[in-house]
Amino acid sequence: MAGKGYKGKTCAYCGIDGISSTADHVIARAFFLLEDRAHLPQVPACSDCNSKKSALEVYVSAILPIASRHEDADKFQRDFVRKRIENNAKLQRDLRLDDPPQMVNIGGLIRPMHPIRIDAVKITGLMHMILQGLFYFHFGRPLSGDYYPDVLMLHNDAQAAFVASMSPYLDGGENREVNLGRGSFAYRYVRSPAYPDVTLWNFFWHNGVPLHGSDGIGANHWWGVTRPRTETVAREKIKQARGSSSEQFE
Repeated sequence: MAGKGYKGKTCAYCGIDGISSTADHVIARAFFLLEDRAHLPQVPACSDCNSKKSALEVYVSAILPIASRHEDADKFQRDFVRKRIENNAKLQRDLRLDDPPQMVNIGGLIRPMHPIRIDAVKITGLMHMILQGLFYFHFGRPLSGDYYPDVLMLHNDAQAAFVASMSPYLDGGENREVNLGRGSFAYRYVRSPAYPDVTLWNFFWHNGVPLHGSDGIGANHWWGVTRPRTETVAREKIKQARGSSSEQFE
């Protein structure tokens, strides 16, 4: 979907100025039921980034709703998931849907399950782009080149330490919660008051799609963080050191 207001702008994903050619839905319409597709976040995107993101969306939109906890989960699976998988032979092979069930330890209980073998690289790649797109949508510009987006899933016992490590930069910062499509995609963020490119996010698909690793321990949401690159931190430390040296001789 192209719009005059989105052409010739800075691409929200690659950050190249004046290159955008279209409006991109940060969270693709394919993730929502027809009645929930109004007023979704859009940002300017170049054709290359738009194509790259679209390819990831085709894959992810076919698999995440399989484990949906949405109030209309049955409708998602009936009207969208089955059709997308049935019409995509390669996806059927990649998911290995014909494999026999495996016994999996889920919270201490051994249960037979048909594990869906997902491509973590594709899902993570899409989540990176969504993080970049939402940063642009909310703050009106792309993430600075001195910073990078990171997306991860954390076990419950690791989350407290992770949040504590970020708290000194985020205390008192702007924060917001957004729910799209009645839980089809929800997120919240906190933005550093001192470092505007430093942000922390939570992302939830379909009211918290549960994902489990081989250890049986899972998580139901993603964490997103935008933080300075290693060379940016080093550069700032050098500046601070030079400033301290200059003060000593004044």
